[in-house]
Amino acid sequence: MHTIRKNKQRPMRYIWLLFGLLCWACEPEGEAFTDEGIPVFRLTSEIVELSTDLGMHADVFLLHDLPVILESVYDGPYLVKIFNWEGELLNAFGQVGRGDGPGQFISLNPLVFDPELDMLSLFDQMSKKLYRLPWKYALEPEPLEKAHLVDLSDKLMTLDNTFWFSDTQVVSLNAFTGDDKISFINPSSGTKKTWGKLPAKPHPRIEDFVHYQAHQGHLIKIPFQPLLAFGYTFADKILLIDPAQPEPLAKMGPQRFEPVYDTSEGDHFYLTGETRHGYRQLTASKRHILALFPNKTLRDTKNDGMQAATSQELHLFDLNGAKVRRYLLDKPIISLSVNPEETLLLALEYNEKGEVNLLKYELPVFDEG
Repeated sequence: MHTIRKNKQRPMRYIWLLFGLLCWACEPEGEAFTDEGIPVFRLTSEIVELSTDLGMHADVFLLHDLPVILESVYDGPYLVKIFNWEGELLNAFGQVGRGDGPGQFISLNPLVFDPELDMLSLFDQMSKKLYRLPWKYALEPEPLEKAHLVDLSDKLMTLDNTFWFSDTQVVSLNAFTGDDKISFINPSSGTKKTWGKLPAKPHPRIEDFVHYQAHQGHLIKIPFQPLLAFGYTFADKILLIDPAQPEPLAKMGPQRFEPVYDTSEGDHFYLTGETRHGYRQLTASKRHILALFPNKTLRDTKNDGMQAATSQELHLFDLNGAKVRRYLLDKPIISLSVNPEETLLLALEYNEKGEVNLLKYELPVFDEG
């Protein structure tokens, strides 16, 4: 009797198991489960088919609810491309060149959009030229001819992260300079204020520096707020910065690991196979900071730097520094951008085949309660 009862129950177990798996697979988008008291959401993407191919080193931006791609200089000839949702190219500008012609760039990083001022900042890292372009001209022919151009070559030596912080101030992450701080410059008057400090020599402990190399972190402005967020590329930490305050307003993230470098040569330091990627990409809405969290080492991806920088996990922080959500994506991404209302997320997928695709995610409504 025992054997017969067991045989009768076993098919029922399989039926219930199959039913559970089907329910999980068919679960509607939204809150999937709670982890450590934080709601976790599974998000499914929609591929946006574009009329042109994407380069391996592209970045994505969501501006006026239109997809904007920033190509690398290796994938020119135009660096900024604006598309519609049907994938049609609406405009392209920012030509690769020697940087001395109108609208020419030796390099271009970053591209920053300020929805409050309704303008684009475009910075040439090599020539130190900063363009300020009102969005109303972005879809016109040769829009950079209508942009305000500022030459910052005599005011800073930065390599990265320079953009308009306000109507009168430029913010710059000054790496490899005598200042080694975040600078706020008024191009008209030439006045300059700084925030933060760095040691004279690199130190592997994160508490000892704000930033050492420009490509070691990501600096963004919070929309409609006089605030900045800085994400560490090789640590699980984000700083929320009010330039008027001497210390960060908040330190976000688990803060469980620090940058790992080879410092055996003293003044120089190098990445190792154990260097772990932290919050290497940030984007912000009016209320939250979304951070891409790879949490992988180069050893994990067999020294594939692009794969080490991808992730399917996003952390959502409020402006008090608390982690309030996690998003689990269906595909690995390497670049992301959210709209100020936090209803739509654009991302670039970089998969194991080396393919780059533009993805669109609709975000769940945030319950303020």
